[in-house]
Amino acid sequence: MKLFLSICLFWVLSIPSFAGDKENPVSWKVTVQATNKEHTEYQLTAKATIEKGFHIWALDAGGDGSLINTAIELQTPSVSWKSDTWASDKEAHKETLEFIEGPVFSFEKSVSLTRVFSIAQKTKKIKGTITYQTCNESMCLPPEDFVFELDLP
Repeated sequence: MKLFLSICLFWVLSIPSFAGDKENPVSWKVTVQATNKEHTEYQLTAKATIEKGFHIWALDAGGDGSLINTAIELQTPSVSWKSDTWASDKEAHKETLEFIEGPVFSFEKSVSLTRVFSIAQKTKKIKGTITYQTCNESMCLPPEDFVFELDLP
């Protein structure tokens, strides 16, 4: 009986570790490049590559407010954005879900988000976080934070 209980306990405790071994279906590549020769303005690009069958919510996911918008934040002081919004290399997919009021917007396969900013010349690095949620047709994974740190060119 002790052996049986030990085996059951081992099995129950090992389930989370097997579930946690699955790779994230989204990978991010974040780059920064100078947009002027004085190196005071830069373009930040965040590219998500999304596995087939998955999507991430758009910067404005729409719906009834229950979805987790993709968000990109810089934690570097003295950043001044040159525009109010992020530009996307493609339009978000629009659909209606029976359990959410209003249309929802997501990206599949890949998306690049870009935005121009200026910063004090003495700054050598930028740090930031991309918060996003990955879903497929049957479930959504818990929200993820992708943290990045880049040297300015």
